[in-house]
Amino acid sequence: MYKKINTDKDKIGLYLTSKYLCYTLKSEEYRLYVCSIEDESEIIFISEEKKVNYYSIYGDNLIYISRDEDSTFLVNLKSKNKNQIDEILYDLVDNYYKKNENYYCDNNHVYIYDLLSGNIVKIIKKTIIGYPKLGTDNYIITNNNIYIYVYLKTDFTLLWQKNIRDIFNEEDRENNQLQIQEIYAYKNTFIIVTTFGIVCLNQKDGSLFWKTDSYARTMEIVGNIGYVCTSLSLYKINLDTGEESGYGWIHDRLPDFEYGDRSYWPAGHRVVYHNGFLWYLVYDAGDSFIIAINPETGDYEWIHKVDTYEKADEIQFYEDKMFVSDTGGYLHIYEKED
Repeated sequence: MYKKINTDKDKIGLYLTSKYLCYTLKSEEYRLYVCSIEDESEIIFISEEKKVNYYSIYGDNLIYISRDEDSTFLVNLKSKNKNQIDEILYDLVDNYYKKNENYYCDNNHVYIYDLLSGNIVKIIKKTIIGYPKLGTDNYIITNNNIYIYVYLKTDFTLLWQKNIRDIFNEEDRENNQLQIQEIYAYKNTFIIVTTFGIVCLNQKDGSLFWKTDSYARTMEIVGNIGYVCTSLSLYKINLDTGEESGYGWIHDRLPDFEYGDRSYWPAGHRVVYHNGFLWYLVYDAGDSFIIAINPETGDYEWIHKVDTYEKADEIQFYEDKMFVSDTGGYLHIYEKED
């Protein structure tokens, strides 16, 4: 399906958009590089600052944080106009955008920043509980431990809050404590992935549509189906009804696979949907693999061993290219075969 065309060393923190590819170089004390997604050799921006540990891009606007400067930087990648905010604003590097605005919350205020100028355009005096996890056109949802809070985006009025533990009829156990893993917006609901199960709540009032009682770690949404991955298992949830289904495997456990003269456990934690397949990174017995899974049948359609002694830990796609990064700082670039 794919052939390797390049391996780049020393690149940490892969981040892709439809126009840009970002990473930091460990050898340069984590200086940030931004290059063209079409041609990785075309360098568009290099940060003067080192120890860059958070970054994202909205349109042509780059946002990054440098612990070297203890500051947040906003850069327009076309004009190269650069603004510095003398605070570390972690919320700004997450995807809670609406047009060119973004939000930062401290204990007593909400600051709304213009991403083009770096200026504060509005301050709302409100006490916000928790950390922003998701933004929609109308709401911002925050999370604090096992609680979620939903605020109106217009004036940050608290619309409702929910103790997620109250939804489940079980207590923490030594090997399974309630943790909120991921939160998604789906139609007029919020889908909350937890270690006790998955919950579907009405966005307006927090009322329960449905819940499951199966352990979950990550979920990939494709249409109205959520593909839920744990560590060795994979199953499906109809997001409209909450109905679970599998592939006929015992306890939904992914099948072992053979490669060379060895058998491997399919140990991973997330599937990524692209071009009709669920792409799954596996690390077992010191070897890393890429597996393309048929989402209808669960069959392994393609198995590729990554040429690395490290753990392949992230996979992303852009058109006919596949990017895989590993924990040793290698970026493996593949191209789709005809």
